[in-house]
Formats: sequence, structure tokens, C-alpha cells
Amino acid sequence: MASRVTVLRDGQVVAVRAVDELDRRTLVHHMLGREITAGDKVRLEDSSTHGRQSAGKGEEIMVVRGLGRRGKFEDVSFSLRRGEILGIAGLVGSGRTELARAIFGADGSVKTGSIKMKGRDYAPSNPRAAVASGLALLPEDRKQQGLVLVRPVSDNVLLPVTATFTRGPFLDHRRRKQQVSSMTTRLNIKSASPAVQVGTLSGGNQQKVVLAKWLSASPDILILDQPTAGVDVGTKEEIYLFLRQLAAAGRALIMISDDPEELSRVCDRVMVMQRGRVVRELDGDFAVSDVLTAVTGDY
Repeated sequence: MASRVTVLRDGQVVAVRAVDELDRRTLVHHMLGREITAGDKVRLEDSSTHGRQSAGKGEEIMVVRGLGRRGKFEDVSFSLRRGEILGIAGLVGSGRTELARAIFGADGSVKTGSIKMKGRDYAPSNPRAAVASGLALLPEDRKQQGLVLVRPVSDNVLLPVTATFTRGPFLDHRRRKQQVSSMTTRLNIKSASPAVQVGTLSGGNQQKVVLAKWLSASPDILILDQPTAGVDVGTKEEIYLFLRQLAAAGRALIMISDDPEELSRVCDRVMVMQRGRVVRELDGDFAVSDVLTAVTGDY
């Protein structure tokens, strides 16, 4: 709809271009201030597939069998390996978010089925138990469920691990500062200072803070519910690259998304849910159109 695009980065105008002079790669380059290279593992071309890592290289870290919660989802089974990104696609109400929250223990224990993590029975009744077992959940609503908006960036980043940054009965401020600096640099979080309220940051930087918070806890499995919702295209690309880097380092990820393109670009496999059931799984060289057809198809 626009005829011209103005790109702002770090509070300055870095480009003004006519729409017909911009492609996706150039726009993202202006927004990030750098090129996305082939080594970043996620292509920016408008093609519909990407070269996926061969799923199954790492050890099996989670096995879910016949999981169910009355009125939400039923008979859900899947496995997850280290180094893998498993996508979950489905329309609103398909049971995808409820499944993620159940695995994280956010809504109490599941009623049917079983979960094994690293070969052991796993049945979390609350998020604290899930975190202790090596799970983390980046929730769908970051403002209400992922952040304490009136607290500083630093407090949010350290929220799951505050108790580990103490010296006797006192906070170890030097180690806290080092950890926050490390995480904000790693995720390229833009803020005037770690002391500013996280609620004053942009949506993309808030989402990065949620990621930093959970990565501070060093989870084995990271569940992400709509990780790029409400963020700009440049931050989306940064998040995609970071998720692939986490997988390459041996983390296992479950990614829920409304966007068929990002599922096809980022995930190794995609599990499709309808009316609380898994109806299809896409693996190998699937395309955006395959995800879209699977989500909207009649099963």
C-alpha cells in the first residue's frame, strides 16, 4: 500500500527507498545493519523451502505418548531429539497452545498419556518442576505471562536464576551484572541501560528479553509459542537465526506458529493439529504451501 519506506535503526534514519527498489534482503539488511549470510542457515530468498538439518542426529530427549486433557487435546504422540526444531501448526483452538502449556505444567497435570524426558518419566504439575527438569516456555502473551513489565531488564533476565546469583544472604551484584551483560549482548537487546523498565522496550526487544530469561536457566528443551508475534521483520530474522544456532548447539526446540513461511524455513519437522488431534506430520523437503494446505485441510 505504501509508495516509500523509511527505515529507522538505533534512533536514526538509515534508508529512504521507493517500494519498487526494495526486496526482502535489502530491507532486512537496512534494519539489522548487516547482511544475512549463507552461514546463518536460514535463507532470505522468497523461495518456499530451506535446506534443513537432517532430523534425528541427536539423542532422543523427549517422548510423548497418548497425551490428553479433556476438551483441549487428545491422543497426542511425538518424539523430539537434540538439535531438532519441531514445529506445531494449527488454527486457533486446535489445541497447540494447550499442549505446550500442559507439557510445561502450566495448567496442572495432564489426565491421560505419558511423557519421558531423557529416558525418565516426566509428569510436571507446575512450571517450577518443569524448569527443574530442563524445560522452558516462551509464552504466547509475553506482556502478561513472560515479563514483569514494571521491573528492569536485568531483573527479568535473571528471574529464573536469581537464587544462583547470591553470596550468602546477599545478591552478588558483580556476577549478576556480568550475566545480564552477556545475555543482552548475545541476543542484541537494545535498551538505554539494563536498569530501564522492560515495559518501555519495543516488542522485539521485549521478546529477546524473554528468550534471554529462559536461556539463563540453560534448558534442554525450549518451547516457543508464537516467538515472532508482534515484532518487526528485522528482529524476526535475528530470532530465526538464533533459534537455528540453539539447535546447532544441541538444544531441542518446539515452535508453535501461525506463519506457514517461518515454520517451513526454521523447522526440521512440522506437526499439524486440528480439533485437539495431530492429523499430519511434515518432514523432509516440505514447502510453505504444504504447511498451509495441511493446516486448512479437512481431515
